[in-house]
Amino acid sequence: MPSIHASRDRISHPNQIRISYPTGESAIFILDSGNLIAIDIDLVSKTLNVPSEVVAKLKNIHFDSTVLLWSGSFPKAADSDLVSLRFAVGTDLDRRFGAFPIVDITFEKDKLLAANLKVKTGYSSEESKPIK
Repeated sequence: MPSIHASRDRISHPNQIRISYPTGESAIFILDSGNLIAIDIDLVSKTLNVPSEVVAKLKNIHFDSTVLLWSGSFPKAADSDLVSLRFAVGTDLDRRFGAFPIVDITFEKDKLLAANLKVKTGYSSEESKPIK
């Protein structure tokens, strides 16, 4: 019977996690040995790159929570001047009032406008701090 032993068998980590949206856009999380090294937002006609100093601060991403937001008056994100990528981060120890912290990265006219971490401070309140 075959067996797997970490001490002598190969361990392969994914080199990217791509989250695709029905309108054709993708959020691409690029990894090296399991560590996040870049985030790209592929808007089909252009790519937005999250600055490395922001990416370096992000740990324990909940990839299944990742959403792409833009103005509702445009059918696709690439047509909007304002595009945001939002996802939860943290471990169970980081939960506040039942919720994980939320990262919100916003681009305006293809330039980073803001990268914020939102943490619940109550059941109906939150605090937002820049990710620097």
